Amino acid sequence: MPYDVIVTMAFSPDSRSLAYAVESDVNHPEGFAYFVVVNRKPEKVYETVVYQSILFSPDSRRMAYEAEAHDEFFVVADGKEEKHYSDVVNGTMQFSPDNRRLAYVSDRDTSRYVVVDGKESQEYETVSPVVFDGPRRTRFLATRYDESFNREMLRVEIEIVEE
Repeated sequence: MPYDVIVTMAFSPDSRSLAYAVESDVNHPEGFAYFVVVNRKPEKVYETVVYQSILFSPDSRRMAYEAEAHDEFFVVADGKEEKHYSDVVNGTMQFSPDNRRLAYVSDRDTSRYVVVDGKESQEYETVSPVVFDGPRRTRFLATRYDESFNREMLRVEIEIVEE
């Protein structure tokens, strides 16, 4: 399949895998289409693959990126689309140190959420990027309004429980 432009690329930490997002106008009703190619294998076509969003896990076995379709943004992790949002905050995606978990910040309307393994936190007004304190613990800073409409800043910690 011919590619018109390579939009962004990333090497895995072990340098054995290369993933890149390409722009192509081949057989797409909207004109240009975008998709990620991993080790020469193309993935699904989207309206957009977000610039510099390709991320490999620390052990190089997992990969995720942000994409857009029908005016909704979402993360594609290990080839599977996660929940769609009005936005996924670019640069907030990260894998846990043990490679098992993926976290990012998303927007829906005027609220922000931290998403870990596809599960949303409660809603906040603003959210900092997520930090993993280990394989089962994350933390982040957030703001929200209390019941008296005063803005409060929170340090939020999430303990991830196995199901």
